[in-house]
Amino acid sequence: MNTFANDLSARIKSSEGFWKDMEVLSALALRKSLPSVFTQVPENVDLQETIQRVVQSAVYLSQTDNDVDKGLAQDLGMYAAIVSQDEIIKAAACDILTDIGNHPGADRLRSHLNVPNGSFASFLRMRLLQALNQVEIQGKSYAFTDFQHDVWSALPEAAALAVSAPTSAGKSFVVLE
Repeated sequence: MNTFANDLSARIKSSEGFWKDMEVLSALALRKSLPSVFTQVPENVDLQETIQRVVQSAVYLSQTDNDVDKGLAQDLGMYAAIVSQDEIIKAAACDILTDIGNHPGADRLRSHLNVPNGSFASFLRMRLLQALNQVEIQGKSYAFTDFQHDVWSALPEAAALAVSAPTSAGKSFVVLE
């Protein structure tokens, strides 16, 4: 897909600072999501700066052709959206989910966190990407994730198809439909 994004992704993931930022943000997201769970957060952390670095990394990771990188981008975007109070960060997290093709996840995040659609360009990009993955089944239209659309598109030509993906990727939905 994008050699520059793949190269940049490798550099980001080789940085010890990136993994430390992810650890801090994931701990904070866990603490906010499950307040009864005790989670240590390092002192002297500039949270806003950490969130901005993590979101920027997630944007780059989302542009690669590597599914592991896209999964990491999704996690980072979700952590940032949960922890941050900044509407721009929350909107960026929704854009990251849209960029990796997780349209239902982006819609749910937008709805759950009351994130406005953002700029017209962001809204247009989201709707265009959803339209590209639109599938009609028995007269009803569905906006599949990129993963679901790939599986759905492979079904007619496949004599057999093995599907392996992380939990909540949408395997059951696309196969049952």
